[in-house]
Amino acid sequence: MSDIILKFWPKEEVTESKLDKLKSHLTNLKFVGDETDFWGKPAYKTGEQFNTYFEPLLSLPNSYIESLTIAIQETDYGVIEGEEDFEYIDRFNVVSI
Repeated sequence: MSDIILKFWPKEEVTESKLDKLKSHLTNLKFVGDETDFWGKPAYKTGEQFNTYFEPLLSLPNSYIESLTIAIQETDYGVIEGEEDFEYIDRFNVVSI
């Protein structure tokens, strides 16, 4: 089982880091909460409004949602192709849950 359940990045290829802007925006939206670490790297706990961005809505408090960690990284990998015969590619401004 993977440690990452969802990973997303900009639709169009981005060549510059927008890490600070991304962190600030997700913090203001309360998508991310308190700072923590994930495998020794900086990350965030889920924020107060995290649950409202996904369906079906889960009732809070919910120990599963509270156990999730969100990493916001300047560069990470993404997948080019589908589930089989996939290929990894470096991406800028990646959010992993």
